Amino acid sequence: MAQVHLFSKKLKPTHISHTLSFPTHVLDAFPFPEGAHLKNFEAVDASDNAWTFCLSTRMTGAYPKPVLLRSSWHRFVEQKGLATGDRVVFFMESDEANDMLRRYTVRAQRKVMTLMGQDVWLDVEDLPFLIRIHDPTVQFSRKALLPVGFHEPPFFCPGEDDVVTAGSDHVSLITVGPPDATGDVDIT
Repeated sequence: MAQVHLFSKKLKPTHISHTLSFPTHVLDAFPFPEGAHLKNFEAVDASDNAWTFCLSTRMTGAYPKPVLLRSSWHRFVEQKGLATGDRVVFFMESDEANDMLRRYTVRAQRKVMTLMGQDVWLDVEDLPFLIRIHDPTVQFSRKALLPVGFHEPPFFCPGEDDVVTAGSDHVSLITVGPPDATGDVDIT
């Protein structure tokens, strides 16, 4: 089976509170029965959980304006903890040898940093314990911990003194000790 990227969409407030608009050009990947304007389909997330979505198009008008109905979409938003600025990515796998069997995949992702001018997105399932540093009482220089090319601060695991940074092909864990009498931080 070959996986095809259908679309990625950065979420706006209306996508979080109401419906998710679908690009019209991907409607070919979701064959509707003749005369129908609703199509239920199942998509599997990064944890292999199946989600049933209802794709709807207008019954009248020049353009179909496809959307995922709130009744099916909002449960996914709540379960994944999605917020404005996150994104969803839809893929399709088709097997032409087995009479066009279609399998859809959905990824809920969050931007974790910009690396060398490129946004780095990770599946929300991979980020359950990470939070941004926003504590002004932290006693060490955040910039000192950033490798060259990183434009955003690293992440902390709550309740621990570990910094997690991500590269293009790896994730590194840096243990940070408390500042000594001179204010220097021990990094291992």
